[in-house]
Amino acid sequence: HAWFEQIEWLDDGVPDESVLQRITTTKFPLLDRAFVDEQLQQFQRMLTYDSIRNALTKPATKADVTLWREHPFVVRDDDRLITGTFDRVVIHMHHGKPTQATLIDFKTDAVTEMNLSDVVERYRPQVQAYRVALGWMLGLTQPQIHALLLFAAAGRIVHIAAE
Repeated sequence: HAWFEQIEWLDDGVPDESVLQRITTTKFPLLDRAFVDEQLQQFQRMLTYDSIRNALTKPATKADVTLWREHPFVVRDDDRLITGTFDRVVIHMHHGKPTQATLIDFKTDAVTEMNLSDVVERYRPQVQAYRVALGWMLGLTQPQIHALLLFAAAGRIVHIAAE
């Protein structure tokens, strides 16, 4: 997760391995070096998946694009507070006003074709709540917000339809 948040746009380059090592050492100082090296290799492999590359590449659009990474929020929706941190939000702007957004939530679960639908259903309420919060924050309707679960290890992206 911490490594993915280092990527602004993948087409600008991948994070330097020494930066990723430093992040890991700071956040998890007791991890074995061999384990970290293995995880770095897996991370680099994940970045070769087309689905992940597409999700982390700057959109080809004439609209201005704003990117939020690890963006914390607190939003009141009727009688409840929605709190969390958006992993990644790509906001399309027109004349300084948001017109649509893509919410990307990174998941590190090991998913297979057999358990994918169960895992998606487990995360659906969180993604829908995040979509509501983002709608409040940006003044967008639910259909204007595309929500994606990005299962990094499997290189799979699942679109979560607006309710």
